[in-house]
Amino acid sequence: MLYFIVNKLSGKGKGGEIQEKIITRLKEENIEFKMVETLKKEHAIELAQEISLKEDCTGLVAVGGDGTFSEVLNGIKKDVPIGFISSGSGNDFLRTFAPKKDFEAQLDAIIQGKTKKIDYIQINEKRSLNVAGTGFDIDILLLERKLRKFLSGSFCYYAALIITIFTLKFRKFSIKIDDEKEINEDCLIMSLANGKYFGGGMPISLDSRLDDGIMDLVLITKLPFYHIPGILIKFMKGKLQEETRYVKTYRVKKVECSVKPEVQMQTDGEIHFMPSFKAELIENGLTVFY
Repeated sequence: MLYFIVNKLSGKGKGGEIQEKIITRLKEENIEFKMVETLKKEHAIELAQEISLKEDCTGLVAVGGDGTFSEVLNGIKKDVPIGFISSGSGNDFLRTFAPKKDFEAQLDAIIQGKTKKIDYIQINEKRSLNVAGTGFDIDILLLERKLRKFLSGSFCYYAALIITIFTLKFRKFSIKIDDEKEINEDCLIMSLANGKYFGGGMPISLDSRLDDGIMDLVLITKLPFYHIPGILIKFMKGKLQEETRYVKTYRVKKVECSVKPEVQMQTDGEIHFMPSFKAELIENGLTVFY
């Protein structure tokens, strides 16, 4: 039995439209399925916990945006194949996972039962599919949430980014990599990238892959204010790593980190209070329809 967890409100109602298309297609193909809808924030976590333990569950499909995908990942209790059908506005995970697949192609893979293994990041008790981070990124996300009433998609993130620049905060990061290398440095941002994009299409680490058994630790260290416009231009063009003076990238499997002053952390765009954390890449940890 295929189970679908649907966020009808994702993408300003696009989730509901996609839901109807899925139902029509599955009935045409005589596919046995059940569909449930999220009713509140973190409801998909509860639903995924319950559904993934059902004996008849042969696959669990999240229909929504990055937030819905993240909740389903954090709810599953055993290794059942997971499917992702996008109906959100950002879709950062799918930009890496299936950049050329439209709705029909995403659904085809699920119907045909094609699967592969991918990695995910375990951060304290949370799981992240795509990108996790803290620092300047959190300041942007908190402002972006306020701006969503007026703006949408990538433009909303860019607007929050530009506004946040004028209230820059550098924080002290104490980082240990793979139980060996230690870093103590003032930074603007720290990201752990399993995927390539965040913030509605911002390219944080274009060399990242979901199935290479490693994650990219990206640090933007303290820099003079007048260098920030240049950094941002390279950031938006996907050339951040060319700025070797203030951008440092490490290929890692484990990271321990604490931040002062304390700040929240985002995992796939969802904000949590984690002033200190341990993160580890779980290689081949997920079976996904692809």
